[in-house]
Amino acid sequence: MRAEKQNIISEGNTNTYLFIGIISLTVSLVFIVFDQFLGIFLTIFSLSILTIKSGFEIDVLKKHFRSYGNYFGYRFGTWQEFPAEIIEAHLIMRVEALSYKSQTGNVRRSKEIYYPIFLYKQEGKILLYEFHSYDNAKKALILLHDNFEIPVRNMVAEKLHENKMRRKTR
Repeated sequence: MRAEKQNIISEGNTNTYLFIGIISLTVSLVFIVFDQFLGIFLTIFSLSILTIKSGFEIDVLKKHFRSYGNYFGYRFGTWQEFPAEIIEAHLIMRVEALSYKSQTGNVRRSKEIYYPIFLYKQEGKILLYEFHSYDNAKKALILLHDNFEIPVRNMVAEKLHENKMRRKTR
């Protein structure tokens, strides 16, 4: 077991607070018309909201975890206790495909890839955190195994290996 108290995995700027930032920026621009000082202050505040970074943190000693936002060095988020009797942790890949029509009539397609980690208990599974980066998800899986001695399964790596073996046999 490691002796480190807190393990922080920063995801960087993931635009988690983009909607709040845009709404507050719009409101601040309206305020500029009525009160320039207040409007400028709100505009600066709104732009700073867009710089909030997010991540995942584990407190090994207290056996707590949280997803957090980082605003000018201050991390905020609700700590949760690790569930008792975890059987296994799985790292999987989730793809969210989006398609929409633009004003010109062209169909635009995009996809977002997430790497959630699920904790499995006798009663079912619990989402620990959904990472945007595969490398960060692997780090978290290793932390779970090393610090809490939880059996882990990296299903993304298993699928990549399976695909590689399938290509070799062609």
